[in-house]
Amino acid sequence: MDLAKLMSSIREHKEPHFNIWFGEEHKILEMYIDILAKGKRKLYVDSVELALKKIRVKSLDKTPLCIIVIDDGSFKSAENKWESIKKEFNQSKHTLILEYNKIDKNTKFYKRNADCVVQFNKLTEDILDKYVLKELSDLSDSNREDLIKRCNSDYSLILLECDKIRQYSNYKNISQDTCYTILAKSNALYSEIGDITFDLVNAVLYGDLVKSAKYLEQAKQKGEPPILIASLLYRGFRNLLSVQGLGKNKKDVGKRTGLSGWEVKQVFNCIGGYSIKELERNMLLCQDIESGLKLGKYDDSLALDYLVVSCLS
Repeated sequence: MDLAKLMSSIREHKEPHFNIWFGEEHKILEMYIDILAKGKRKLYVDSVELALKKIRVKSLDKTPLCIIVIDDGSFKSAENKWESIKKEFNQSKHTLILEYNKIDKNTKFYKRNADCVVQFNKLTEDILDKYVLKELSDLSDSNREDLIKRCNSDYSLILLECDKIRQYSNYKNISQDTCYTILAKSNALYSEIGDITFDLVNAVLYGDLVKSAKYLEQAKQKGEPPILIASLLYRGFRNLLSVQGLGKNKKDVGKRTGLSGWEVKQVFNCIGGYSIKELERNMLLCQDIESGLKLGKYDDSLALDYLVVSCLS
């Protein structure tokens, strides 16, 4: 399914209840989550298995759920469950959105679920230019073009930078172009660093203080969402605990832990940085921060620092 077909199904009030979404344009993806969650209770869980438990439990609250699961690697390999789970959600009042950073189009997972997969590609420069013009009506053509290139056509980042320019322009009572020049010269505007989300997560899981500090600063500059990193770290610490908890006997790790081959490989790349008690503590910490962000308990601007420092302490 392409994005145009998804848009059409929403307009016709026939939006799908089972969705697999991926791509680089996270802001637009989040907007579509909000559209599908309208009139439903939005809920983030760690796996499809937990999502199923949520819809199967009888509750006095009859509000339909819109459940979002981020990067559930185990579901990708659960080939024998794909059709039954898809059918269960499509026949229910609830909605499931599986969000992935990347999906290989040559895999069975993509090919067998192609009718449910939507890729959120980066917006074209022409469309982004219109959006920037809507945010900053007085910014020149050349500066709009430069801003889009600086942000590597990432709409989320562009919106953040537009807000920065608008607020500084209003505060100093100067034109948006003058403001843009000042901020650009002082390196206050974003410049592309690269995708460091998983570099940060892996550094923290490994317990590398130096790399964690380096990638933390880059993640903050890029505006990486703390809730995503908290979710990925929780899953990483959970997998580490599953394997370390086996003790010295690591025979048939996948079968004994329920982890996929890819997940086992990732664990062995990071294992050894924490004790069992520290892994348990960090799981609870990540869970608390993730739920706290959803409930407004933690401030987005401080949550990432608190998360990383606390895990490494």
